[in-house]
Amino acid sequence: MSLERIKEEIAQKAEAVAHGVLSEVERKAERIRDEADREMARLQAETDARLSRERQNLEKREAALRELAASRMVLEAKKDILDEVYGRAYRKITEMPKEERRKLIVALLSKAQREIDVARIYVNDVDRALLDSSVEMMPLQTDGGIICETANGKVRVDYRFSTIFEDVRGPTIHRASQILFA
Repeated sequence: MSLERIKEEIAQKAEAVAHGVLSEVERKAERIRDEADREMARLQAETDARLSRERQNLEKREAALRELAASRMVLEAKKDILDEVYGRAYRKITEMPKEERRKLIVALLSKAQREIDVARIYVNDVDRALLDSSVEMMPLQTDGGIICETANGKVRVDYRFSTIFEDVRGPTIHRASQILFA
């Protein structure tokens, strides 16, 4: 064999080995690309699913917030209506005719006298004119009603219209709401 032939054989073998190595590298690269594509597709599917769940959660939260805002608006409107109703009722009490007011003030004084030994009555000018009492009367800034006090000033009963009205409002507000909004 000649040297040329040996060189040629070595070159052919080297080329065959190189071709084999290149083919193997190309197959491995193709497998790696396929695996990368599958992994990318899997990650994309996971990301899409997660984003879809998050979007659904956000939509649910937004719907809940809208419902909460609507409920709050309804409750505020109901509160405004109740406030208006109670305001009208209070105005009606404070503006009642003189004779009805006199009867009420006398009844309040009588009730106070059953509870304490009344020595002093705090009363506004309108209601003072309606009372026939020998008890000391003191000026009071109020829409109506009286505050009665013992001689030592340690015990008072508050029968101002505003106090009575607030005492009645608390227990009746639920029922009033049922009547108005049923």
